[in-house]
Amino acid sequence: MISFVRRRWIVLSLGAIVLLSLGTLNYSGMCISERRYLTDQEKFRKFVSHVIRNVPGRGYVENNTGDRNIQKVIPYRTADEFFKTNPNCCEFGPTAGNGIEPMPAPSLVDRALGKATDVIVRRYLIRYIDAHGHQKSFEVGGQTWADSCGRYVKWH
Repeated sequence: MISFVRRRWIVLSLGAIVLLSLGTLNYSGMCISERRYLTDQEKFRKFVSHVIRNVPGRGYVENNTGDRNIQKVIPYRTADEFFKTNPNCCEFGPTAGNGIEPMPAPSLVDRALGKATDVIVRRYLIRYIDAHGHQKSFEVGGQTWADSCGRYVKWH
């Protein structure tokens, strides 16, 4: 009986140590899936790849510019092109200003579970072709959460 209780206590203790270790690594910002810490630039590049894959549609541009004759939204082809056009696009927040409300930082639980570790503040140009064939652009901004690997996390 005593040996069973002792073994059970040891197994539970070891399990708790493993979970606490993983939580500590997540909280500290380690990208567990890559088994390393990413630089800020690496996180921004991964985040920008999400932005590039999710180009807003014509309706979004029309609503934000008032221009009802949008011919085409011009997507960014690569992260390098995005950063060349938007060199100061990204920073870690939370922050307020430029009409952007401050976003709460991820909670201790979110960070420990690896759900989200950072708030990324983004400002970049959306480019489009108007009805006369002219290229135009307008700036959009916002904030979102990202995990320690730089992946976009939808904020509740």
